[in-house]
Amino acid sequence: MRVLHFPRDRDPYGDFLNSALAKHGVESSYLELTNRSATLNILGLPFRSLFFRGSVDVVHIHWTFPFRLSWVRSVWARRALRLWFTLWLISLRLARVKIVWTAHNFLPHNPVFDNDLLARQTLVRFASAVIAFDDFTARRISQEFGETNIYVVPPAIEPLSTIDYLTARNHLGIEEGQFVAAVLGTVAPYKGVGASLRVVQRWAQMNPKEAPRVKVVIAGLPTSTEVRAEVMEIAYSLQGTGITVELKLERISDELMAMYYSAADVAFFLFRAVTNSSSLLCAMAAGTPVIVSQHPSLHYLKSASYFEVSDESQAREAFEQIFALPPEGKSLSRLAALKWAEPKNWDSVGSHVKELYLSIL
Repeated sequence: MRVLHFPRDRDPYGDFLNSALAKHGVESSYLELTNRSATLNILGLPFRSLFFRGSVDVVHIHWTFPFRLSWVRSVWARRALRLWFTLWLISLRLARVKIVWTAHNFLPHNPVFDNDLLARQTLVRFASAVIAFDDFTARRISQEFGETNIYVVPPAIEPLSTIDYLTARNHLGIEEGQFVAAVLGTVAPYKGVGASLRVVQRWAQMNPKEAPRVKVVIAGLPTSTEVRAEVMEIAYSLQGTGITVELKLERISDELMAMYYSAADVAFFLFRAVTNSSSLLCAMAAGTPVIVSQHPSLHYLKSASYFEVSDESQAREAFEQIFALPPEGKSLSRLAALKWAEPKNWDSVGSHVKELYLSIL
């Protein structure tokens, strides 16, 4: 069985899934976009796919962002790209290749086509199977598109961090006794970074004597100059409360992100809207306590170190609760979180996804 995943992304999900499937005897790799021109890559997809007949069994689509071409501005051009996307799906069908879609996001965070909902509807219609990470998203896809061939396969909470708390803090130069709050990953409006910083700021104003013990790490690439300006403004005001702020407004490696999570005492995820988050999974793989806004699609991740909140006031209370934990309480919480995450591994994901492929071939 040969499977091609589309597209290759910085998110390590695809690499981990390829490795897991390979261990279960599946020839799994990427549908590579090898041309230096993004436009030519997209224009060539339908023609390349016609030659997959007899050599490729499944094309597994994860995201559609390669169709968001930098030069495209008008609605008509984005509509043309949506039709070209449909033509690609038709070419896969003509080549007798099965299509699988994993719903990492119900809709893209950043618009791709003129009508992303209609593009999703088309994708679901052509797909032989759809993977959702949770029951809520599966029901939503079913209700929205009438799809019945939906499989719920939660992502792995791994690889579990091999860097312990003290080693990570020593490596990053974090002072003993300093309480670290992390806001990591792509800095985008939907992630609620501003809300996370306001929570810490309000807590510091209410606890001025404790504020100097806190260090906030904000690391990740902003999606726009406006987002960058907003974060820098709030970070500057945070420093006025006595809190130490470390800003790395640039793309950070997966290794550095894992290091920061291992060193952190808490991580914020006050999403405005979300289906799934690789950053959240990375934090949980490090056993880091997380403060997460209430979203039904994330309920499957609830554990002892998962603090679900409905507003900034509850987030501040959760922060206060985590801050007040004694050292032994923090250690026990981290161990409990890692124990909870341990069975949620990539071997299990690979096994379930292989069974899904076999069921549609």
